[in-house]
Amino acid sequence: MFKACLLATVILGVTIVGPRQGWFIRPSFFFEIIIFLTVSTISIYWWTTQRAYLRSDNFVNIYLGSTALRIVLYGIFVATIVSFDEAGAVNNALLFLIAYFLFTALEVTVLFLQINSPNSIKNDD
Repeated sequence: MFKACLLATVILGVTIVGPRQGWFIRPSFFFEIIIFLTVSTISIYWWTTQRAYLRSDNFVNIYLGSTALRIVLYGIFVATIVSFDEAGAVNNALLFLIAYFLFTALEVTVLFLQINSPNSIKNDD
C-alpha cells in the first residue's frame, strides 16, 4: 500500500508542480481533467474489485470489460474537451494522456499488490 500512496503522491506532484516549473503549460481544462480522471479511476477500480470478489474466476474478463468501458468514456470526455477549446486541444490532450498514464500505473500497481497479497481475490477460493 505504501507504493500506491507514493505513486499517488507522484501523480499529484507532476500535475500540480509541473506547470509551475515550466514542464508543461497548464491547459484550460486542467482541473476538470484531473477531477474526471480521479473520480473515474476510483469508480472503475471499486467496480472492478467488487465484481472480482463476487466472481474471482472471471477477473481477467472483468478487468478487460472495465478497460473497454474506460476507453469509450475517456474518448467521449476528450472529444468534449476538444470541441469546447479547439485552440488549447493539444495542451489539454497532452495533460490527459500524461495523467491517464499515471493513473493507470497507479491502478495497475494497486491491483497487482492486492492480487498478490495473502488475502487476495485469487486466494479466497
